Amino acid sequence: MKGLKTVKPVIFDRIGIYVVMFLEILKTLLKVLLVFSVLIIAFGLAFYILLSPGNHIGFKHIPLSIFRTFTMMLGEIDFLGTFVRPLPHLKTEGVDTTILMPMTTHLILLLFMILMPILLMNLLIGLAVGDIEAVKRNAQLKRLAMQVELHTDLERKLPDFFTSRVNKMELVEYPNRECRKTGIVQLFKCFLQDPFNESDEDPGDTPEDGLFDEMEKQKRKLKEISSVLEGQTHLLRLIIQKMEIKTEADDCDEGVDFESQLSLNKLSNHSRRKLLRTCGDDHGLTWDYDGEHGPDHWYEIQALCGGTEQSPINIATSSAVAADYESIYMENGDAIPKKLKIANNGHTVVVSMDMERKPYVSDGVLNTTFSFAQIHFHWGSSESNGSEHTLDGKRFPAEIHLVHWNTKYKSLSRALGKTDGLLVLGIFVKESESDNPNLFPIIDMLHEVTIAETNTSRNDSEFRLKNILPSDLGQFYRYHGSLTTPDCNEAVYWTVFTTPITASNKQLSKFHELQKLDGTPLINNFRPIQPVASRKVYFRSVASVPASTLFGIALCSLLSLNK
Repeated sequence: MKGLKTVKPVIFDRIGIYVVMFLEILKTLLKVLLVFSVLIIAFGLAFYILLSPGNHIGFKHIPLSIFRTFTMMLGEIDFLGTFVRPLPHLKTEGVDTTILMPMTTHLILLLFMILMPILLMNLLIGLAVGDIEAVKRNAQLKRLAMQVELHTDLERKLPDFFTSRVNKMELVEYPNRECRKTGIVQLFKCFLQDPFNESDEDPGDTPEDGLFDEMEKQKRKLKEISSVLEGQTHLLRLIIQKMEIKTEADDCDEGVDFESQLSLNKLSNHSRRKLLRTCGDDHGLTWDYDGEHGPDHWYEIQALCGGTEQSPINIATSSAVAADYESIYMENGDAIPKKLKIANNGHTVVVSMDMERKPYVSDGVLNTTFSFAQIHFHWGSSESNGSEHTLDGKRFPAEIHLVHWNTKYKSLSRALGKTDGLLVLGIFVKESESDNPNLFPIIDMLHEVTIAETNTSRNDSEFRLKNILPSDLGQFYRYHGSLTTPDCNEAVYWTVFTTPITASNKQLSKFHELQKLDGTPLINNFRPIQPVASRKVYFRSVASVPASTLFGIALCSLLSLNK
């Protein structure tokens, strides 16, 4: 007859739960006393000044006065002997001490009794109760952890031949076999062969099983907590959107947190994935450009994606309204970055820079400046598509977005919640036979970020932001729209230049080698055209500048020639 039984080792705790409670309470007590020691010393000095002139023996010296004050916290105030009998008008025979300033002394005593014996002691009791409850909650798990640690440590110290005989996963028993217990050797041998007896507990009660049960309970609790937090997060996001409040979790565009972009490149893949999850309800992982998570379903992920002022749009040149906007001017656009950083977030390529002089755009129409945040790209699978905006229905092979945020809102998170919070410069890219040397600093680094959630950086880059701007900054279209990816915040003033820049087919093909989060090629990362609805699209060109301005320019030119 055979039986299967697990060995149950006898484990002794190193310390008990009450010792743990004592240590936790002691730590809290020392911390509180360290903080409130200033009050103890202050009251001790006050009583020394007020009572020592009367030769009160308990306050004769400063150290003795401080120690006496500490004992008063425990209730040893001696009110009659110290603060009543020495009063001048109540002084009795045999009392040699006198309180010189009774009113001040009693006021300080009243303040002491309120702050120290009443407030501080009750605070200590409350903290002690809290520590005890915390220890009780984790006591079982801590006990199991200590048992496992002790058992493992003991097994390592025992000889192999002993552990191989004692720690058996199964044991064959012969009920009718007699074990002769004559002699020390036979007794020891019988003990090693039959370490169990009828009084043993059921294997289900072993510490190992208890540990597994506790782990399962913790997993269930974590799952429940995760479900509750998910529901609360969704509810809070709806409330935040309704109240037009912005949080750091919403500081995302194109799946990347702008403020965290500089530190993103320093994170591990696991940490970066966790950071992307925080950007807009897990948008960094759940939205895509096709399939069940494609643009047609973005409104299910983020309600703002179903708004009335979404981007991109088709720019119909015939219906654009002429406007006398000032030309776009970029300050510090020629500054060389200390470090050029590139990251593949699975949706696009994001370029950020460490710079001493931050580039910014001055906009006379909006009467403010916009600080540079990052660059990202959109491209297709062929030269006939790729850009997000279209010009009279025509798509370009690619489109570059230079994202800036309104400096009057102090931070990007605040700017995202405002209708004039962002300014994005849209630049079309058309294919040419020759390479564009201004794009080499970026394209030469793409092979290092082929896999999603990878990044790289260079310290010696000659990249200049102004070099990727089109040659003509005076002609552009402007309209109010949104981010083109979830969260789809309608906070963007779009400035789309009419003059494209160029890139060779070889340069554009480097973007096709990049991968998405699922390992598939990262191509066609552009959102479909959104309705213009009642919005107006404005066009700025030299022809739209007022005649008076043109006359002034011509007059200045003539005067300069006459000189």
